[in-house]
Amino acid sequence: MSYEKRVKVVLHGHLKDLYPEELYLSGSSVSEIINGMCKATPAFNPVPGRGRHSISVVGFNTIDSLNEPLPADQEELHLVPTMAGGKKGGFFQIVLGVVMIAAAIYLGPTAMLGSFQIGALEASYLVQVFQWYSVAC
Repeated sequence: MSYEKRVKVVLHGHLKDLYPEELYLSGSSVSEIINGMCKATPAFNPVPGRGRHSISVVGFNTIDSLNEPLPADQEELHLVPTMAGGKKGGFFQIVLGVVMIAAAIYLGPTAMLGSFQIGALEASYLVQVFQWYSVAC
């Protein structure tokens, strides 16, 4: 039995900043309601270069559950931003960053001064290289 149901869509996180007003939509499934939300509110349309918003719907954990008819007692849909890594190696980069911070704390300020001195030395070499090329041109 397919029927249209009107539900309140509650946005959380940065999604609330995109559309702060209350949002009521009708549909027979979560996927229909989200599709209607994207058509009714231009704030949720994908932006070229940034892609689509990644969301999770509280209580609907599988793709199949998004296409099933809404339960009769469903009054609200809560949409939250999905927390996910952006690329391969993201976890490794987090671990590497934590290790580097721990090493900086363990070695103290002298290690930080040494890294600044090395950075300044590299910068001075780059300035010289740029000067050589600008004189040659």
